[in-house]
Amino acid sequence: MTTSSMRAASLVGRGKTDIIDAPVPEAPVGHALVEPLLIAICGSDLMKIYADLVPEEFYPLPAGVSGHEVIARVVSMNPGDEPDPGYPWGTVKEGDIVLALVPVVENAMSEFAIATIENLLPLPKGKTYEELILAQQLGTVIYACKRLPNIVGKTAVVIGQGSAGLFFNLMLRRMGAEKVIAIDHSDARLEMGKKFGADIIFNNKDADPVEFVLKEFGPDGADLVVEAVGEEETYNLLPHLIKRMGTLLYFGVPHKLRFDFDVMTWFRKVPNCIVSVNANNDPGNQCMVQALDMISKGETDVTPMLTHSFGFDEVAKAYELAHSREDGAGKVLVKMPSHDKYLK
Repeated sequence: MTTSSMRAASLVGRGKTDIIDAPVPEAPVGHALVEPLLIAICGSDLMKIYADLVPEEFYPLPAGVSGHEVIARVVSMNPGDEPDPGYPWGTVKEGDIVLALVPVVENAMSEFAIATIENLLPLPKGKTYEELILAQQLGTVIYACKRLPNIVGKTAVVIGQGSAGLFFNLMLRRMGAEKVIAIDHSDARLEMGKKFGADIIFNNKDADPVEFVLKEFGPDGADLVVEAVGEEETYNLLPHLIKRMGTLLYFGVPHKLRFDFDVMTWFRKVPNCIVSVNANNDPGNQCMVQALDMISKGETDVTPMLTHSFGFDEVAKAYELAHSREDGAGKVLVKMPSHDKYLK
Protein backbone atom coordinates (compact mmCIF):
# COMPACT_ATOMS: atom_id res chain seq x y z
CA MET A 1 0.00 0.00 0.00
CA THR A 2 1.42 3.34 -1.05
CA THR A 3 -1.69 5.48 -0.73
CA SER A 4 -2.99 6.94 2.52
CA SER A 5 -6.34 8.18 1.21
CA MET A 6 -9.31 6.58 -0.50
CA ARG A 7 -12.70 7.43 -1.91
CA ALA A 8 -15.72 6.39 0.09
CA ALA A 9 -19.48 6.85 0.06
CA SER A 10 -20.66 9.29 2.70
CA LEU A 11 -24.24 9.53 3.96
CA VAL A 12 -24.48 13.28 4.56
CA GLY A 13 -28.20 13.28 5.36
CA ARG A 14 -31.27 11.08 5.12
CA GLY A 15 -31.37 9.79 1.55
CA LYS A 16 -28.32 11.89 0.55
CA THR A 17 -25.06 10.26 -0.53
CA ASP A 18 -21.79 11.91 -1.60
CA ILE A 19 -18.38 10.49 -2.46
CA ILE A 20 -15.59 11.86 -0.27
CA ASP A 21 -11.89 11.42 0.37
CA ALA A 22 -11.12 9.56 3.60
CA PRO A 23 -8.07 8.00 5.25
CA VAL A 24 -7.29 4.37 4.46
CA PRO A 25 -8.06 2.40 7.65
CA GLU A 26 -5.35 0.43 9.47
CA ALA A 27 -5.89 -3.24 10.24
CA PRO A 28 -5.49 -4.13 13.92
CA VAL A 29 -4.24 -7.54 15.02
CA GLY A 30 -6.49 -10.34 13.75
CA HIS A 31 -7.76 -8.21 10.87
CA ALA A 32 -7.06 -7.64 7.19
CA LEU A 33 -7.17 -4.64 4.90
CA VAL A 34 -9.36 -5.53 1.92
CA GLU A 35 -10.19 -3.79 -1.34
CA PRO A 36 -13.91 -4.10 -2.12
CA LEU A 37 -14.45 -4.97 -5.78
CA LEU A 38 -18.17 -5.80 -5.95
CA ILE A 39 -20.89 -4.87 -3.46
CA ALA A 40 -24.52 -5.98 -3.39
CA ILE A 41 -26.97 -3.55 -1.79
CA CYS A 42 -28.99 -5.03 1.08
CA GLY A 43 -32.17 -3.91 2.80
CA SER A 44 -30.21 -3.17 5.97
CA ASP A 45 -28.08 -0.72 3.94
CA LEU A 46 -31.21 1.04 2.73
CA MET A 47 -32.52 1.21 6.29
CA LYS A 48 -29.53 3.34 7.29
CA ILE A 49 -29.97 5.59 4.27
CA TYR A 50 -33.72 6.14 4.13
CA ALA A 51 -35.38 5.02 7.37
CA ASP A 52 -36.24 7.42 10.17
CA LEU A 53 -33.64 5.94 12.52
CA VAL A 54 -30.63 8.24 12.52
CA PRO A 55 -31.00 11.70 14.16
CA GLU A 56 -29.99 14.52 11.82
CA GLU A 57 -27.16 15.58 14.12
CA PHE A 58 -25.48 12.18 13.58
CA TYR A 59 -24.78 12.94 9.91
CA PRO A 60 -22.47 12.47 8.14
CA LEU A 61 -22.18 8.80 9.03
CA PRO A 62 -18.74 7.09 9.03
CA ALA A 63 -17.08 6.84 5.62
CA GLY A 64 -18.20 3.82 3.66
CA VAL A 65 -21.54 3.33 5.38
CA SER A 66 -23.41 1.53 4.01
CA GLY A 67 -22.25 -1.67 2.32
CA HIS A 68 -21.54 -5.14 3.68
CA GLU A 69 -22.21 -7.79 1.01
CA VAL A 70 -18.71 -7.73 -0.45
CA ILE A 71 -16.40 -9.53 -2.85
CA ALA A 72 -12.95 -8.12 -2.10
CA ARG A 73 -9.22 -8.55 -2.69
CA VAL A 74 -7.09 -9.16 0.38
CA VAL A 75 -4.50 -6.36 0.42
CA SER A 76 -2.66 -7.09 3.68
CA MET A 77 -3.13 -9.17 6.81
CA ASN A 78 -2.16 -8.56 10.43
CA PRO A 79 -2.53 -12.00 12.04
CA GLY A 80 -0.36 -11.33 15.10
CA ASP A 81 -0.37 -14.50 17.16
CA GLU A 82 -3.90 -15.50 16.04
CA PRO A 83 -4.17 -19.21 15.02
CA ASP A 84 -4.97 -20.17 11.45
CA PRO A 85 -8.81 -20.30 11.28
CA GLY A 86 -8.70 -23.39 9.03
CA TYR A 87 -10.80 -22.52 6.00
CA PRO A 88 -12.85 -25.14 4.14
CA TRP A 89 -11.21 -24.26 0.79
CA GLY A 90 -7.69 -23.53 2.00
CA THR A 91 -5.95 -20.72 3.87
CA VAL A 92 -6.55 -17.15 2.72
CA LYS A 93 -3.49 -15.18 1.68
CA GLU A 94 -2.75 -11.66 0.50
CA GLY A 95 -3.94 -11.12 -3.08
CA ASP A 96 -6.81 -13.62 -2.83
CA ILE A 97 -10.36 -12.70 -3.92
CA VAL A 98 -12.77 -13.56 -1.10
CA LEU A 99 -16.23 -13.09 0.28
CA ALA A 100 -15.47 -10.53 3.00
CA LEU A 101 -17.81 -10.33 5.97
CA VAL A 102 -17.26 -6.79 7.22
CA PRO A 103 -18.00 -5.50 10.75
CA VAL A 104 -21.43 -4.55 12.06
CA VAL A 105 -20.88 -0.90 11.04
CA GLU A 106 -21.22 -2.09 7.41
CA ASN A 107 -18.78 0.49 6.05
CA ALA A 108 -17.39 -1.29 2.98
CA MET A 109 -18.78 1.12 0.36
CA SER A 110 -15.25 2.46 -0.01
CA GLU A 111 -12.06 1.68 -1.87
CA PHE A 112 -10.62 -0.05 1.21
CA ALA A 113 -12.15 -1.59 4.34
CA ILE A 114 -11.29 -3.74 7.35
CA ALA A 115 -12.49 -7.30 8.05
CA THR A 116 -11.43 -9.90 10.59
CA ILE A 117 -9.21 -12.57 9.06
CA GLU A 118 -11.57 -15.36 10.16
CA ASN A 119 -14.35 -13.61 8.20
CA LEU A 120 -12.56 -13.85 4.85
CA LEU A 121 -14.13 -16.78 3.02
CA PRO A 122 -12.36 -18.33 0.00
CA LEU A 123 -14.52 -18.56 -3.09
CA PRO A 124 -15.33 -21.91 -4.69
CA LYS A 125 -14.95 -22.37 -8.44
CA GLY A 126 -17.59 -22.63 -11.11
CA LYS A 127 -19.76 -19.54 -10.70
CA THR A 128 -19.43 -15.84 -11.41
CA TYR A 129 -18.55 -13.32 -8.72
CA GLU A 130 -21.98 -11.79 -9.22
CA GLU A 131 -23.56 -15.10 -8.26
CA LEU A 132 -21.22 -15.87 -5.38
CA ILE A 133 -21.72 -12.49 -3.69
CA LEU A 134 -25.34 -13.53 -3.02
CA ALA A 135 -24.03 -16.17 -0.61
CA GLN A 136 -23.89 -13.49 2.09
CA GLN A 137 -27.64 -12.88 1.92
CA LEU A 138 -28.42 -16.57 1.49
CA GLY A 139 -26.22 -17.31 4.50
CA THR A 140 -28.25 -14.99 6.73
CA VAL A 141 -31.42 -16.79 5.65
CA ILE A 142 -29.88 -20.21 6.32
CA TYR A 143 -28.88 -18.97 9.77
CA ALA A 144 -32.49 -17.93 10.48
CA CYS A 145 -33.90 -21.19 9.13
CA LYS A 146 -31.73 -23.21 11.50
CA ARG A 147 -33.89 -21.87 14.32
CA LEU A 148 -37.20 -22.96 12.81
CA PRO A 149 -39.12 -26.02 14.01
CA ASN A 150 -39.83 -28.96 11.70
CA ILE A 151 -41.92 -27.54 8.83
CA VAL A 152 -42.35 -30.71 6.75
CA GLY A 153 -45.88 -30.64 5.34
CA LYS A 154 -46.57 -27.19 6.83
CA THR A 155 -47.98 -24.07 5.20
CA ALA A 156 -45.94 -20.87 5.04
CA VAL A 157 -46.23 -17.21 4.07
CA VAL A 158 -43.23 -15.06 3.17
CA ILE A 159 -43.86 -11.31 3.32
CA GLY A 160 -41.43 -9.42 1.11
CA GLN A 161 -39.77 -10.67 -2.06
CA GLY A 162 -36.45 -8.91 -1.97
CA SER A 163 -33.39 -11.15 -2.01
CA ALA A 164 -34.02 -12.34 1.56
CA GLY A 165 -37.65 -13.20 0.87
CA LEU A 166 -36.70 -15.05 -2.31
CA PHE A 167 -34.16 -17.11 -0.41
CA PHE A 168 -36.75 -17.87 2.28
CA ASN A 169 -39.02 -19.28 -0.46
CA LEU A 170 -36.15 -21.48 -1.54
CA MET A 171 -35.13 -22.68 1.91
CA LEU A 172 -38.66 -23.34 3.18
CA ARG A 173 -39.35 -25.57 0.18
CA ARG A 174 -36.03 -27.38 0.73
CA MET A 175 -37.05 -27.89 4.37
CA GLY A 176 -40.29 -29.56 3.35
CA ALA A 177 -42.95 -26.85 3.46
CA GLU A 178 -46.06 -28.09 1.65
CA LYS A 179 -47.09 -24.74 0.23
CA VAL A 180 -45.55 -21.25 0.26
CA ILE A 181 -47.40 -17.99 -0.41
CA ALA A 182 -45.23 -15.00 -1.37
CA ILE A 183 -46.53 -11.49 -0.69
CA ASP A 184 -45.11 -8.22 -2.04
CA HIS A 185 -46.11 -4.89 -3.63
CA SER A 186 -44.03 -5.53 -6.76
CA ASP A 187 -45.34 -7.75 -9.56
CA ALA A 188 -41.80 -8.14 -10.91
CA ARG A 189 -40.51 -9.42 -7.58
CA LEU A 190 -43.50 -11.71 -7.19
CA GLU A 191 -42.78 -13.28 -10.56
CA MET A 192 -39.23 -13.79 -9.31
CA GLY A 193 -40.72 -15.39 -6.21
CA LYS A 194 -42.20 -18.20 -8.27
CA LYS A 195 -38.75 -19.03 -9.65
CA PHE A 196 -37.47 -19.42 -6.10
CA GLY A 197 -40.17 -21.76 -4.89
CA ALA A 198 -43.34 -19.82 -4.11
CA ASP A 199 -46.46 -21.81 -5.02
CA ILE A 200 -48.77 -18.80 -4.87
CA ILE A 201 -48.04 -15.08 -5.25
CA PHE A 202 -50.12 -12.16 -4.02
CA ASN A 203 -49.74 -8.41 -4.55
CA ASN A 204 -51.03 -6.72 -1.40
CA LYS A 205 -50.57 -3.15 -2.60
CA ASP A 206 -54.31 -2.62 -3.04
CA ALA A 207 -55.78 -5.88 -1.71
CA ASP A 208 -56.25 -7.58 1.65
CA PRO A 209 -53.61 -10.28 2.27
CA VAL A 210 -55.44 -11.60 5.35
CA GLU A 211 -58.54 -12.49 3.36
CA PHE A 212 -56.37 -14.07 0.65
CA VAL A 213 -54.24 -16.21 2.99
CA LEU A 214 -57.25 -17.43 5.01
CA LYS A 215 -59.00 -18.37 1.79
CA GLU A 216 -55.97 -20.38 0.62
CA PHE A 217 -54.99 -22.02 3.92
CA GLY A 218 -58.31 -22.12 5.74
CA PRO A 219 -59.70 -19.94 8.53
CA ASP A 220 -56.97 -20.94 11.00
CA GLY A 221 -54.23 -19.41 8.87
CA ALA A 222 -50.66 -20.47 8.10
CA ASP A 223 -48.34 -22.62 10.20
CA LEU A 224 -45.41 -20.25 9.61
CA VAL A 225 -45.16 -16.59 8.59
CA VAL A 226 -41.85 -14.90 7.75
CA GLU A 227 -41.44 -11.11 7.81
CA ALA A 228 -38.65 -10.00 5.44
CA VAL A 229 -39.47 -6.30 5.04
CA GLY A 230 -39.11 -4.38 8.31
CA GLU A 231 -42.12 -2.05 8.06
CA GLU A 232 -44.66 -1.37 10.80
CA GLU A 233 -47.45 -2.53 8.47
CA THR A 234 -45.82 -5.91 7.83
CA TYR A 235 -44.83 -6.50 11.45
CA ASN A 236 -48.48 -6.00 12.39
CA LEU A 237 -49.68 -8.21 9.55
CA LEU A 238 -47.98 -11.38 10.82
CA PRO A 239 -50.29 -12.28 13.75
CA HIS A 240 -53.35 -11.93 11.51
CA LEU A 241 -52.01 -14.60 9.14
CA ILE A 242 -50.80 -17.20 11.63
CA LYS A 243 -52.53 -20.16 13.21
CA ARG A 244 -52.90 -20.14 16.95
CA MET A 245 -49.56 -21.33 18.39
CA GLY A 246 -47.96 -21.11 14.95
CA THR A 247 -44.46 -19.73 14.28
CA LEU A 248 -43.60 -16.11 13.44
CA LEU A 249 -40.12 -15.33 12.13
CA TYR A 250 -39.14 -11.66 12.27
CA PHE A 251 -36.22 -11.17 9.88
CA GLY A 252 -36.66 -7.70 8.35
CA VAL A 253 -34.71 -5.01 10.22
CA PRO A 254 -37.27 -2.54 11.68
CA HIS A 255 -37.34 0.77 9.84
CA LYS A 256 -38.25 2.66 13.00
CA LEU A 257 -37.04 2.60 16.57
CA ARG A 258 -40.63 2.04 17.76
CA PHE A 259 -43.74 0.56 16.14
CA ASP A 260 -47.40 0.93 17.07
CA PHE A 261 -47.90 -2.82 17.50
CA ASP A 262 -51.18 -4.78 17.50
CA VAL A 263 -50.16 -6.55 20.67
CA MET A 264 -53.55 -8.05 21.57
CA THR A 265 -53.92 -9.96 18.29
CA TRP A 266 -50.33 -11.15 18.68
CA PHE A 267 -50.90 -12.10 22.34
CA ARG A 268 -54.05 -14.13 21.71
CA LYS A 269 -52.43 -16.16 18.92
CA VAL A 270 -49.84 -17.44 21.46
CA PRO A 271 -47.20 -17.62 18.71
CA ASN A 272 -43.76 -19.11 18.76
CA CYS A 273 -41.73 -15.99 17.91
CA ILE A 274 -38.23 -16.01 16.45
CA VAL A 275 -36.12 -12.94 15.74
CA SER A 276 -33.04 -13.50 13.60
CA VAL A 277 -30.08 -11.10 13.57
CA ASN A 278 -26.26 -11.27 13.55
CA ALA A 279 -25.68 -14.32 11.37
CA ASN A 280 -21.97 -13.62 11.90
CA ASN A 281 -22.44 -15.30 15.29
CA ASP A 282 -22.73 -18.68 13.55
CA PRO A 283 -19.62 -20.64 14.63
CA GLY A 284 -17.10 -20.80 11.81
CA ASN A 285 -19.48 -18.91 9.51
CA GLN A 286 -21.09 -22.26 8.73
CA CYS A 287 -24.19 -20.65 7.23
CA MET A 288 -22.10 -18.60 4.79
CA VAL A 289 -19.97 -21.58 3.84
CA GLN A 290 -23.12 -23.61 3.18
CA ALA A 291 -24.51 -20.79 1.04
CA LEU A 292 -21.33 -20.60 -1.04
CA ASP A 293 -21.46 -24.37 -1.47
CA MET A 294 -25.11 -24.33 -2.58
CA ILE A 295 -24.52 -21.61 -5.16
CA SER A 296 -21.25 -23.05 -6.48
CA LYS A 297 -22.81 -26.49 -6.97
CA GLY A 298 -25.78 -25.04 -8.83
CA GLU A 299 -28.29 -26.19 -6.23
CA THR A 300 -30.06 -22.90 -6.81
CA ASP A 301 -29.92 -20.56 -9.79
CA VAL A 302 -29.54 -17.07 -8.31
CA THR A 303 -29.17 -15.24 -11.61
CA PRO A 304 -32.86 -14.16 -11.90
CA MET A 305 -32.48 -11.78 -8.96
CA LEU A 306 -29.41 -10.06 -10.48
CA THR A 307 -31.03 -7.22 -12.38
CA HIS A 308 -28.94 -4.03 -12.23
CA SER A 309 -25.35 -2.88 -11.70
CA PHE A 310 -23.75 0.55 -11.34
CA GLY A 311 -20.25 1.97 -11.14
CA PHE A 312 -19.05 3.38 -7.82
CA ASP A 313 -19.48 6.95 -9.08
CA GLU A 314 -23.21 6.19 -9.44
CA VAL A 315 -23.64 4.71 -5.97
CA ALA A 316 -26.38 7.24 -5.10
CA LYS A 317 -28.39 6.05 -8.12
CA ALA A 318 -27.80 2.44 -7.09
CA TYR A 319 -29.15 3.10 -3.60
CA GLU A 320 -32.19 4.92 -4.98
CA LEU A 321 -33.09 2.16 -7.43
CA ALA A 322 -32.74 -0.51 -4.75
CA HIS A 323 -34.96 1.61 -2.51
CA SER A 324 -37.65 2.44 -5.10
CA ARG A 325 -37.66 -1.08 -6.63
CA GLU A 326 -38.57 0.47 -9.97
CA ASP A 327 -37.69 -1.01 -13.37
CA GLY A 328 -38.14 -4.54 -11.99
CA ALA A 329 -35.15 -4.09 -9.69
CA GLY A 330 -34.03 -7.18 -7.80
CA LYS A 331 -30.51 -7.29 -6.39
CA VAL A 332 -28.59 -4.12 -7.27
CA LEU A 333 -24.79 -4.37 -7.53
CA VAL A 334 -22.08 -1.70 -7.32
CA LYS A 335 -18.85 -2.27 -9.23
CA MET A 336 -16.04 -0.66 -7.25
CA PRO A 337 -13.13 1.23 -8.90
CA SER A 338 -10.80 -1.80 -9.17
CA HIS A 339 -13.55 -4.19 -10.30
CA ASP A 340 -12.37 -4.53 -13.90
CA LYS A 341 -8.72 -4.90 -12.84
CA TYR A 342 -9.30 -7.99 -10.70
CA LEU A 343 -12.69 -9.50 -11.61
CA LYS A 344 -12.69 -10.77 -15.16
